This record gives sequence, structure tokens and C-alpha cells, in this order.
Amino acid sequence: SAEAHAREEEGDTSSGASDAALVEEGGGGAFIGVLDIFGFESFESNSFEQLCINYCNESLQQQFNRFVFKLEQAEYEREGIQWRFIEFPDNQDVLDLIDRRHTGILSILDEKCRLGASCTDRTFCNAMYAKCSPSSSRSDSVGKGRSGSSVRGGRLFASPGKNDAGGGGNGNRGGDGGNANVDDNGNNVGGPFLATTTQKARGLFGVRHYAGPVEYDATGFLEKNKDELPKEVGELLGGSTKPLLRLLARKVAPAPSASSSKDDSSMTSSRHRGRKSRSAPFASVGSQFRSQLRSLRKRVDATSPHYVRCLKPNDDLVPDDFDARSVAHQLRCAGVIEAVRISRLGYPHRFGHGAFVHRFWILDEDERGGVGCDGSVMTSGSTREERRSVSADKLLWRIAERRPEFVDLAQLGRTKIFLRTDGFELLEKLRNEKVNRLATTIQAAWRRYIASHHYVTSLGAA
Repeated sequence: SAEAHAREEEGDTSSGASDAALVEEGGGGAFIGVLDIFGFESFESNSFEQLCINYCNESLQQQFNRFVFKLEQAEYEREGIQWRFIEFPDNQDVLDLIDRRHTGILSILDEKCRLGASCTDRTFCNAMYAKCSPSSSRSDSVGKGRSGSSVRGGRLFASPGKNDAGGGGNGNRGGDGGNANVDDNGNNVGGPFLATTTQKARGLFGVRHYAGPVEYDATGFLEKNKDELPKEVGELLGGSTKPLLRLLARKVAPAPSASSSKDDSSMTSSRHRGRKSRSAPFASVGSQFRSQLRSLRKRVDATSPHYVRCLKPNDDLVPDDFDARSVAHQLRCAGVIEAVRISRLGYPHRFGHGAFVHRFWILDEDERGGVGCDGSVMTSGSTREERRSVSADKLLWRIAERRPEFVDLAQLGRTKIFLRTDGFELLEKLRNEKVNRLATTIQAAWRRYIASHHYVTSLGAA
């Protein structure tokens, strides 16, 4: 198409700009780079461009998740916390669906583009449905990603039942970032690939991204992936008298294909060119995008990234108007909710030893009073400072002694107390109950005093 050259030049320019912004080639010193990444896209109709953009987001989200996990791991090791049993989710199954060699969507698309005019969008869809169906053999990829980490669900690819949604629009996974591969009982109900009978008849397919399911229309995928200029355009530019146009003609001229060699007059030359063409790599848009994305990830991995998430409070661009639903959707698409869910799988609530005692020292008292640092029983007449002098480890021990289920919900670090969500909620519940009982006791004593004072006053008046 006439836009192919513009897209090609734009892609080269943006790629170079991204590389230059991220790191200075040849520079050996420290640098600060700014990377403005794509936003997750999900429209009423999504095509090849949206697949590439969402694939980029999916890959960078995995990198962000692993960065968060790396920070968590460093914190646990610094505090001496046992953390290896914590399983963090990975979206490697979605990335494998898109970019795995031979069986990924982009690889299938490249294969069909190499075959030339004999392949259409329909043949690409048929091949994709066949290779991405549950019946395909993927013993090497089921249950693990390329990095060997755990993957959500038992299967990489699955075709949904009639009740599965095909995505599109603003599909959400739920308030906690969601896991679209499990039902309410935690059972696996499908992988990241969606293709109902209706979708197959229309050349559609869906992908369960971290931000929600998205439905794609495969119409035009082959043409956009090849991104070739018509032969006539190259001939027109090549016949120009201007050196610049002839240079452009050589740059944008489509590479010779194996089929074009049949038209050559010399059989030997034809076979030679055919072998040369077949040995030359096919530089499709998808393969170039995939290569550039891997290079980008490699560079970001070599840095110490700091993430800035920009949120728009409303779609009307007016002040003092906070659209909670829109902001929640932006947080989900930006991967923040997914990162919070990862953090919640470990010990998301952390208190310094002093802060922990300051908030929960009240739980270190029984009906007689409390326990001091040396284990001695304090009477109800002990001062507040004496009651709060208990150490963090003794406080944890006393709480676990009364509530055995608390043992697996907290860990004592060198400078901090680490609590699981259930453990934090249990402590807050016990604290609120104790505060309510004490408040009731104080209110009862005050009412008794008021009643007694009123009685004595009444007797004196009589």
C-alpha cells in the first residue's frame, strides 16, 4: 500500500529514537534514560497493530512483575525471611502464545507470509486455530515458561466453551487484577487463547492478556506483516533521474522471492537465485518488532528502573472530577493491580519492631494485666510504659500462643515484622475486639459513677 513506505520510515525512526533515548551507543559511563512505553489497547475492532502493542505491554509487564519480585526477594533476604515457598504468577503462557517459535501466532503468520500468494488470511486463521488448540502437542511448554517459572493454569492453549467471552471492549478480570484461567473454585478453565465457533467463522480470535481479554480480527494480518510496496512503485522510483529517488528505490524495493526466480531465462541462474532467496531470512514486521522488543528488554534489565504510572482522573479533562471506574481500569491496564496482587502473595504488611509493638501491645494483656519484657506478670495497675515495653518477639510469641493459626501468618525479621494479609486482618480483628471491650468497661464504669453520683446527690437533697 502507499502507507507502507511511511510506516517503514516511521518504524525505523521511532526505533532509533527509543534506542537513543534509552542508552547512548558506545558510552561507557552512567546514563539516565526515559522510556515512554505503549499503552494497552482494546477497541471495538482490534487488528495487527493492537496485537503488537499489547504483546509489547505483555512482555514489559512480565519484566515489571519480575522486577517487583526481585525487590521482594531482596527485602526478604535482607531481613532473614524464609520466602522460597512463595509462588509468584507469570504471564509466560501469553508470551508463548504470541512469540513462541513455530507455534506462536507471529511465527505462524511469518510462515504463511513466506508462502506468498497461495496463503490468505483465512489459511493463516486455520493454521492458527489448529496449532493453538488444546489438541496440539506441547509437552515441553505445558506448566512452565521459557524461564522455568510456574505458569498459571495447567495448559498453555485452550479453546473456550460457549460460555467463554471472546474479549474485545473493556474486558476486566476482576477487582484484584484477576486470573481469567481459573473459576471460582480455582479450577483451570482455559488458557490464554480464545476461539469460539462463531469467532472461527468470522476470522476472529481472542487473547487473555494480563489487563483482560482482547478480541482480534485477523483480516489484513498478512498484508500488514509483509508491509511490502507494490512492484510498480519501486520501478517508478528506480526510473527517476534524481539520485535520491533511485536510492529510495533500492532501499524500499521488495526482496526477490523464490517464486520470482521462475521467470528468469537462465535455469542455472534461476536455481541459484532461488536458493539464495530461500536462505535469506524473511524480515517481516512481526519478526522485527519481536527482535527490537527483546533488545529493549535486555537493555532495561541492565539498568535500575524506576516506574512512573500516569493516570487520568476523568475523560472530560475537567478539575475536581475523579472517575473511580476509569482510574481502576487504567491501573489494571498499567499492571499496577497485578503488581499489588503479586505483593499480596507474600508478606504485604510490614511493621518496624517499635511500630508493631506501638500498635498491638494491647494484645499482650490477659484478664489479669499483661506480660513484661522478662516474662513477669504485670498487674492492671502497671503503667502504660511498662505494658508497652514488651519486645516484638515476645509479643509475637504471646499472640501465637493464644492463636495457633497465627504461627504461619507472620515472620520476625531483623528490623521488621512481616505479616500475611490473613495475619494482619486477624491482628486487627483481635485489636478491635479488645478496644471495644475496654471501651465498654470504661463506659460502664463512667455510667456507674454518674448513677452513683446522682443517687448520692438525691439522698442529700432529700
